[in-house]
Amino acid sequence: MERKVMLNDVEFLVSEFYKTETSYSPTKISFRFPVHGGEEYHDVTKLLYSPSFTVKVPEDNLQFTGNITKYATTLADFADEQQVSIFHLELTEISKSK
Repeated sequence: MERKVMLNDVEFLVSEFYKTETSYSPTKISFRFPVHGGEEYHDVTKLLYSPSFTVKVPEDNLQFTGNITKYATTLADFADEQQVSIFHLELTEISKSK
């Protein structure tokens, strides 16, 4: 099942979404999403260079400031717009949202 995750107001439709949320540790989410080569790859990787993100998961009424704690992609020719790579991200909360 796909769900929407927003990083700095950029929307991604993701799969394999997992959330760990407790009262005594930072919220952690992980998910996968496809990225086409070419311009889309450039835009996504440029975004992921940010040191932190405003993370929103509207379906779970979840919002926090977080950073990337795990990042991986499948192999693909990123210059070829026909190629698709699967990105895997894990984001960990660094401060509580008000």
